Amino acid sequence: MPPAPVEMAHHVAAALQEAHAREDVDRYVGLFDVASTWITSRGALIVGRKEPAEYLARVIPGGLAGGSVACRVAHARPAGDGAVVVVIEQEHRRADGR
Repeated sequence: MPPAPVEMAHHVAAALQEAHAREDVDRYVGLFDVASTWITSRGALIVGRKEPAEYLARVIPGGLAGGSVACRVAHARPAGDGAVVVVIEQEHRRADGR
């Protein structure tokens, strides 16, 4: 039996965190559905997979500079037709821990 959509959101958050830490843009983007809609922390609307790939290729490589990122599901709610609305918060920590 496949995991429930909300439970799956937690698995995706963990996989996003790992892909970010490895600076693996392809893995990160591969976690998005082809119909995904993403609003970045800076308010940019990014849709599908092509737009996230272009955006992340600019911001992920070298973006942590020895720091880290933690991803956690802040909100996950089934939205019908197999869709889930998910809010994943990222906490960025610099190399000095701040």
